[in-house]
Amino acid sequence: MKNYRFIVGMLCVLAFLEVNTVAAQNAQSYFKNFPIGADPAFVGKKMSERLMETKHQLYGDRGIHYAEVCTWYGALRFAEATKDQGLINKLRNRFELLFHIEKELLPPPIHVDQNMFGCLPLKLYRLTKDERYKELGLPYADTQWVLPQNANETEKKWHKKGYSWQTRLWIDDMYMITIVQAEAYHVTGDKKYINRAAEEMGFDVFRLSMNWSRILQNGDDEKPNKEGLAFYDKVFDECAKYGIEPLVTLFHYETPLSLITRFGGWKDRHLIDAFVHYSDIVMNHYKGKVRYWLTFNKINAMDMAPYMGGGLIDGSEQNRAQGAHN
Repeated sequence: MKNYRFIVGMLCVLAFLEVNTVAAQNAQSYFKNFPIGADPAFVGKKMSERLMETKHQLYGDRGIHYAEVCTWYGALRFAEATKDQGLINKLRNRFELLFHIEKELLPPPIHVDQNMFGCLPLKLYRLTKDERYKELGLPYADTQWVLPQNANETEKKWHKKGYSWQTRLWIDDMYMITIVQAEAYHVTGDKKYINRAAEEMGFDVFRLSMNWSRILQNGDDEKPNKEGLAFYDKVFDECAKYGIEPLVTLFHYETPLSLITRFGGWKDRHLIDAFVHYSDIVMNHYKGKVRYWLTFNKINAMDMAPYMGGGLIDGSEQNRAQGAHN
């Protein structure tokens, strides 16, 4: 029971760090005045060091338990986020024995609980570029999609549908499959891994924003850039391959620079015609591939951040109002 509490605690610290990283610019003052001993960096370090003091948690004769793997992986993420090279070295040294005297503790790739181990060597490869970690980790990712000869009927059904044969509809199992695939993608750059992860998680909608200048370099060119159109064709074809519906935003803080320098951004009505022209091109070109379109992401950004939201070099009240109106 204590081991599980330890794991939950580590995951909470990592979740906190993730949020803190994403929102750092907007929340620096909010995340400062912690009580003594409650600072995330302090707690994360103590929990990581505690892991180093414990023996391996085993899964009977099936190698290291996934609960320890979760904690170990979390400690690596924490060490990376806090730039603690000393901790990374300690966590790596703990793993080093698995290449030698503790080799029998490597989990066999026979179940989601065992295959999850693959995220550890793959993460270590990303941190160290030591090829041994890559060679050890990738088979754990690959075998999640290789149906074994002794698979039961449930496993065969999942495999036939294109999912991992190890699929179980438990949130922790979905994580344990996708984290290995995501790490394999980061290591290899092979899209099959991240596509597997997306499909396994049940993603059926992908919201993305289209870059206006990628289609019309100056924003109001007569003819579109063929390479730009082809880029999004590949994106939408990949979505269709996995049954994912694209939800496309036409404008997401990307006023073409040429329209800013020539017209001062959205305060000029020329941008209305230019935007309609751009929209007409992409909506006709991707007809049949994209069914759902959004026009502007957060129109109120015109007021909060005039240059970002509307390319307004002069962010006067009048220009912000006119830009939002246009």
